[in-house]
Amino acid sequence: MWPVRSLGQFQRFYETVARITGSYTQSVQVNDPEVIEAVASMPASKDEHKAQPPSWWRFDAVMHRLTDIADQLIASRAHDDNVKFYPRPVNPAAKARQQRAISRQDDAIERSRQANAERRKKQLNM
Repeated sequence: MWPVRSLGQFQRFYETVARITGSYTQSVQVNDPEVIEAVASMPASKDEHKAQPPSWWRFDAVMHRLTDIADQLIASRAHDDNVKFYPRPVNPAAKARQQRAISRQDDAIERSRQANAERRKKQLNM
């Protein structure tokens, strides 16, 4: 079986299984004394406690609903405008589309400003 699979495929499989909460692989990895020492001796980073958007991997419809419920609970307890909701996975296509829409709006505003400036110049010259 293993001659058919490459080392990269095995590593991706191992990483996938190791991410599953409660799996034997994750249990062995978390309880390994070398891993414990390596993690304990890692320097603390300033972004360690900053919320990062989750990946699309295993972020299914149930996760979407649970995140919506959590956000509703956060909003119901909010007392000011500084509310931080749970992060969602980033969709690169939607982000690029939004940036292009903003760029088109900015271009239209700039064209309108230039047309307005030209119209004012004509009115002043008359």
